[in-house]
Amino acid sequence: MDIQKDYSCLERNAAVLSKNLDIESDYQEALPAYCDDIYKVVKCLARSSIVSTEINYNEVKIHAKCEICLTYFNENSNLCYADFEEEFSKTVNIENLSDSAFAVSAVSDKYTNFRVINQRRIDIHSSASVSVTVFDKVKCPSISSCEGSKLRVDKIKTADIIASDISKIEFDEEFMIPADSQPIKRIISHTAFATLGETKIIKDKALIKAVVSLSVLYTTDTADEEILKSDYSFNVSKIIDVTGIEDNDIVISTISVGNVYLKSKVSSGDKMNVIDAFGEVNVNSIFIRENEQDIITDGYILNRHSDCSYSDYNCLVGGSRLTDTRLVNLSFDLSAEVKEIKEASVSFSSINVRGSKLVAKVNVNSVCVTNNDTLSSYSSNGEIEFNLQDYEDAIASLSLQSFDYTLNQNGKLDMRLNIGIDIYAFNNANIKVLSDIEPQEDFINYPSLTVYFGKESESLWDIAKSFSSDVDLISRENNLNESTLSSNQVLIIPRV
Repeated sequence: MDIQKDYSCLERNAAVLSKNLDIESDYQEALPAYCDDIYKVVKCLARSSIVSTEINYNEVKIHAKCEICLTYFNENSNLCYADFEEEFSKTVNIENLSDSAFAVSAVSDKYTNFRVINQRRIDIHSSASVSVTVFDKVKCPSISSCEGSKLRVDKIKTADIIASDISKIEFDEEFMIPADSQPIKRIISHTAFATLGETKIIKDKALIKAVVSLSVLYTTDTADEEILKSDYSFNVSKIIDVTGIEDNDIVISTISVGNVYLKSKVSSGDKMNVIDAFGEVNVNSIFIRENEQDIITDGYILNRHSDCSYSDYNCLVGGSRLTDTRLVNLSFDLSAEVKEIKEASVSFSSINVRGSKLVAKVNVNSVCVTNNDTLSSYSSNGEIEFNLQDYEDAIASLSLQSFDYTLNQNGKLDMRLNIGIDIYAFNNANIKVLSDIEPQEDFINYPSLTVYFGKESESLWDIAKSFSSDVDLISRENNLNESTLSSNQVLIIPRV
């Protein structure tokens, strides 16, 4: 028997590929002509950042760059500094993508090794891990109307990842070293971190604000070339263009400081006491849209037996944005020989969710003075975790608000980290959607009223479907206010 039916399609962006890629890179670097020869390396550190993630046909191409920072002694035991920039890329193949597909990627540095070849050349091996997730439209067929039927419509709050963006915020700042400091002879190292500030969305645009904290290590223009440090902070912001985002959408942005270039220069008093810093802040953003969807999950045709077909609609439900600041204490083993810390930096990597907990790796790099007055660098890492309570997954951003540290007598570095957390937490749900309904040939003659012995927690919808009745009629006839029975009771089931 033919009956009039209409169909629709539920759509969402789903992760169709999620992959972690190990990147092993070898670089051969020659010192610029203006740099002194290498006598002994103090610190060699590689920092990677994603430049772009592109999808062309059936390829996902990730472009990244690596900044290599080198602190070393020359033959006169003077501290010197050099930096290099390298690029690398990785391609992932994936088939059957639509024009709506987009990718989210992140990079985490693992370690850096080096080998001095001669006084002017150094070979560097860096290891990093790149994570990439590709989102594309997936469709779930659904019936939207059916002649002579009752359809159950469930209103469900869902979330959809609608876009991603990788941007750079460039800066060019000038600072004076403290007035009581001796003039600068050489800048020998730096550390920096960015703290996420305000984020705001208007149609097709997102405002990102951040605070950059920069520490510069330098030697003074004195006989003993004392090592001093100056700290600075400044604000950066950018409006990024993202087609299709709306005012009420949510943005989770992860920020980090990318390449930083420093030079010292003379002030008006002919003293080398000004530092010019220029570089960039990396902003990796994911945009989320919440919706209340009317989803048809079941149905039946009045006075007929009918056959129902269902489809699986996998979606994100019950989402909530969580912002907080947490104080975390961590200890790192350095060396019993360390007597002073000249520089320390903190970064986060490998942020993921395990068992309803957000877990992240904390990377610490330090430049220290040992008991025999040797300058050495140390790298350590630890792990932090935050409870997601009743949520099983999240899109998360961690940013360092501030930190301090103490060096205890056993060579342990005790750190106190003030961490800003910006999370969109959610659960994954598999909803059964009514995709079709077919009537059988025979009609059913139900009596005008039927007495039914209902059971506790039984659904009124299931009862109405069994008797080809109507939920509202059953509720009115039996003075019921809930969609399920609170106890065993006798019901009168009217015919429609």
